[in-house]
Amino acid sequence: MHYYHLTKQGESVLLAWLVPGDVIGLVALLESPSPYMATAEATSDCELLAWEHTVIRKLASSHPLLGENGLRISLGFLRSYVQRHIGLVSKTAEERLAETILSLSDRSGEVYPKGIEIRATNDQLGALADISPFTTSRVLSNWVRAGILSKGRGRVLLHAPEALMID
Repeated sequence: MHYYHLTKQGESVLLAWLVPGDVIGLVALLESPSPYMATAEATSDCELLAWEHTVIRKLASSHPLLGENGLRISLGFLRSYVQRHIGLVSKTAEERLAETILSLSDRSGEVYPKGIEIRATNDQLGALADISPFTTSRVLSNWVRAGILSKGRGRVLLHAPEALMID
């Protein structure tokens, strides 16, 4: 599932790659929810559990742990965005792309005898690593030549994850 924001120019900015078990729409726990900041889009068949605002509010007031868990999940998202921002100012494009690929391989990759397959385009990988499509393509090509991964249309097969691990 992709979690993205649409710019005023109509461009889609990928913010996060969601996997089964991730939670969206936590703003519904608030009495007066603010407008949504982003949109979730299913990229494959999935099930999505949803509650009406009044129902989730009643549940949260009857079970305070539900609200606390919502806050904990929200803080996890905030932690991810803080780490992403810190990466922008302290890491190279290559390091950010390596972290993105390793994270996706761990969260949504499919393991095969020859490696871990990640179904993502260069544009999606670049957006998640906060680098341009040109830089994404150049770095991935270098890794293909080094045998670290191979590329296919809309997919990456990671052969040597350890080669992308940064101390």
